[in-house]
Amino acid sequence: MRQLELQLSSELPNPEQLASALINDLLEDSTPITIFLDDFHLITDDKTSAALALLIEYMPANVSIVIGSRDVPNMHMDKLRARGTLRLVSWNDLQFTVGEVREYFLECLDIALSDDAARKLVSATEGWITGIQLAVATMGNQGKIDFDEITGTRIEIGKYLFSEVFSKQSEDVRHFLLQTSLVEQFSSPLCNAITGRQDSHLLIEKVDRLNLFIVRLGPDGSWFRYHHLFNSFLRERLQTERPNEIEEIALRAIKFLEDQKMLEEAFHLAIRVKLYGKAADLLVHFGRSLFADGAFREVDRHIAMVPESLISTDARLCILHAWALCYLGNTDSSLARISQARTIVKHSESVAAKEEMTTLLAEISVLSSIVGVVQRDEPDLGLERRGILSEIDASDLLVQGFANVALGRIARVQSKLDDSVGYYRHVGTLAQLARSPLLAHLSVLNRSVLLRLQGRLAESEAHLRSHLALSAERRWLRSAPAAFIRVQHAINLFDMHLCAEGLAELADALNILEANRTYGFYGLALIERARNLDALRRTNDAWKDIRSSWAMAVDQNAPRVHAQADLLAARLAANAGDYETASEYIARADRSGSAGGNDVPALRSEIQELAMIESVRLLLLRDEPVAAFRHSRTGLVSANSAGRIRYVLEFLALQAVAFTRMRRPEQAIRKLIGVFDLMRDESFVSLLIFPDVDMRGPLTQAAVSCPRNAARIRRILESLDSYGQNGGAKSPVPMTGDVPRLHVREEQILRLLATGMRNNAIAVRLGISDETVKWYLKSLFAKLEASNRTEAVSLARRLRIL
Repeated sequence: MRQLELQLSSELPNPEQLASALINDLLEDSTPITIFLDDFHLITDDKTSAALALLIEYMPANVSIVIGSRDVPNMHMDKLRARGTLRLVSWNDLQFTVGEVREYFLECLDIALSDDAARKLVSATEGWITGIQLAVATMGNQGKIDFDEITGTRIEIGKYLFSEVFSKQSEDVRHFLLQTSLVEQFSSPLCNAITGRQDSHLLIEKVDRLNLFIVRLGPDGSWFRYHHLFNSFLRERLQTERPNEIEEIALRAIKFLEDQKMLEEAFHLAIRVKLYGKAADLLVHFGRSLFADGAFREVDRHIAMVPESLISTDARLCILHAWALCYLGNTDSSLARISQARTIVKHSESVAAKEEMTTLLAEISVLSSIVGVVQRDEPDLGLERRGILSEIDASDLLVQGFANVALGRIARVQSKLDDSVGYYRHVGTLAQLARSPLLAHLSVLNRSVLLRLQGRLAESEAHLRSHLALSAERRWLRSAPAAFIRVQHAINLFDMHLCAEGLAELADALNILEANRTYGFYGLALIERARNLDALRRTNDAWKDIRSSWAMAVDQNAPRVHAQADLLAARLAANAGDYETASEYIARADRSGSAGGNDVPALRSEIQELAMIESVRLLLLRDEPVAAFRHSRTGLVSANSAGRIRYVLEFLALQAVAFTRMRRPEQAIRKLIGVFDLMRDESFVSLLIFPDVDMRGPLTQAAVSCPRNAARIRRILESLDSYGQNGGAKSPVPMTGDVPRLHVREEQILRLLATGMRNNAIAVRLGISDETVKWYLKSLFAKLEASNRTEAVSLARRLRIL
C-alpha cells in the first residue's frame, strides 16, 4: 500500500489519483477482498463519484465492492449490467420475511419467536432489519417485546430516525415530511392541497431520490406512502413541533379527498385527528355505498369508530347502523337503533329535518319490515296498504329497492306469487340503476326461491347458475350476499339429491358468512348443511349443526331460524323412531307460523305447510297411512290454493307413499302420475325418497300407465338407482341425454381449465382455496369420465359443454 500511503500524506488527495493508487495496490495481492462503502448517498462530490467509477471499472477479479446507499449512485453502470458483474439489491430484497425473522431471533438472540409474533413484527417494521433490531433494543431488562406497540415513537426507534434521517434534511424537506405524514397515502395534487404549494411533485421526487422511507403505490406510481415506523415518527414530531397546524392540515386534506370522491379515506383521516363530527357526516354518505355493496360488517366496523353520543343523535347514522345490524343477524340491536332514529326524527325542530321527516320515516318503515322478515319471517303487511312507494324519494334508488323487496315478501306471504315475482324483478332493475350488488343478489335470491316454490326448479337453478357466474366475473363471490345465493343453490341441489355438491357449496358459503359475521343467515346455512349430512347418513354431524343453529337462534332472537331447525330436528327424530320428540318439534314450529294476512281460511303459512309435511311423514313412519293421507289433504288444499307447487308435489308424493303402505298400488300410481303432471322437469328427486319405502316399483308402473311421462320417470328411476334410496350417494349420472349435469363451480373451473390456468390461478380467480379447486376437479373428472385436465377439456368440447 506504499503508493496509497503517499497519496494519503498529501493535504488534499486527488480522488482519481487515489483510486488509481488503490487499484495498483490491489493488483499486487490475489487475496479475495470485499470493500464496503456505506451511506454513499451522503457523497455529493462529482470527483469522488468519478473516482469510484474508475475503481469499479478497473478493479481486479479478486475484489468486490458493496455500496450501501438510499439512492442509486450517479455512475454509468450499463457496462457492468451487460457483463453480469453488477447486482442491484433493492428495498424489497432486503425485507425480512416471517421465517427469516424467526431464524434471526433464534440464532442471534436465542429466542424462539412464534409465527404470530414474527408476523406482527414484520407488519410493524415492514421487514426492515434496523427497525427489527431497534425493536429488540426496546426490550430492556424485561426480555420481551410488545409487538402491538412497535411504532416510530418508541425511544430507540425514534432516536435513530431523528439522528440518522430526519435531522439531516433541509428545513423545507422536514416541514414537507411533517405535513404529509398526516395522510396514509399521498399524491402530488393532495400534497399541494395540504401544503399550499404548487411544486409538491418536485419535493416528492427529492424525498424519493433520497429514499426517505417512501413507497410507491399503484401501477402508475403516482401515489406514495411512508414506511409505517417513519410515518408514526413523523406524526409524533408534528404533534410535538406544530400541534396548531394539525386540524388545518387535516381539513385541507379532507376537502381534497371529498372532491375526489375518496370519502372513506377522508373518514379515516377525520377519525385519526378526532374530527368526529366531520367523520359522522362522511360516514352517512359512503356508509350507504358500503351497505349497497353488501359490506355489512364494514358498515358496523366504521360505525364503531364514531362516538356513541354522535350516533344516537343522528337519525341517518342510526338508520344506517340498523340496516347493517339487520343483515348481520343482530335484529334486537337493529330494532333499538330504529327506535332511536324514529325518536330523533319525530322530535327534531329544524326545518330541514322536518322536510326530510316523511322520507326518513318511510325508510324506517321499510327497514322495520325487513327486520321482521329476517327475525320472524313476518313483514309489515301495512306497507302495501299505505302505499309506501309514494312516500320514498324517487331518487333514492336503494330505499326504493328495499321497499320492493319488502312488498315482494308481503305478496309472497299473501300467496300472491306472481305479484311477488314482479316486485323482485323490479328490484333487479333498481339494482342496475343504483349499481347495488346487494339489491342484485336479493333480486336473484328471491326470484329463485319463488321459482322453486312454484315447482320450476330447473328455471330456478339456471337463474342461480347464471348469477353465480356473473358474481365470479365481477368478484362478488366472497361477499355475504353472494353467500345467500350459494345457500339457496345448495337447497336446489338437495332437491335434486346432489348432496355432496350441496355440501361443497355450503362449505364455501358458511366460511364466507362466518368471516363476514353474517350470523342471521349463518344459522339457516347450518340447517341446510344438516339436511345434506342427514341425507348422506351422517346423522350425528347433522345433529351438531341443528344444535348450533338452535343456539344461534336463541342468541340472535331469530324465531325464523329456530322454526326451520325444529322441522329438520323433527324429521331426524322421527327417522330415529323418537316419535314423541318429533311431534313436539313439529308443534313448536307450527306455533311460530302465522296465517300471513290471508283472507282465505284454508290457506296456511309456508312454515305451517312445512310443519304439516313433517306431520304426514311422522304418521307414515308410525305406520298410520290412513291418518297420514287424511292429514295430507288439508295441506294439499292450502298449498294448491297458494300456488306453492313445490309443497303440492311433496304432499302428493307422501300420499303415494301412504297408498303404497296401504297396499293400494293403483291409487299410489295415480298420485305419482299427478306428481309428474305437475312437475315441470325431473329435478325434484328428493321428493320420491322415503325411509323404508322403495318407490321404484310404483314408479315403474306409473311409467307404463302414463306414456307421456314415461321418459321423465325413467330418468328419475336412474337417479334413484344411482344415488340409493336413502341417500347412499354414488357418482352422479346424466339426467338429460348423455350430457353430465355439472355444478356451477365445475362449469367455471372447466372454462378456466380450457384457458390453460393452473389450480392456484383458478383459486385466486374464483376466490376459493386450492383444496376446493382440487375437490371440484375430482368430481368433474368423475362426471366426464376423464383421467386428466386435457382429457376433461376435450370431452367437454365434444359434449358441447364448452
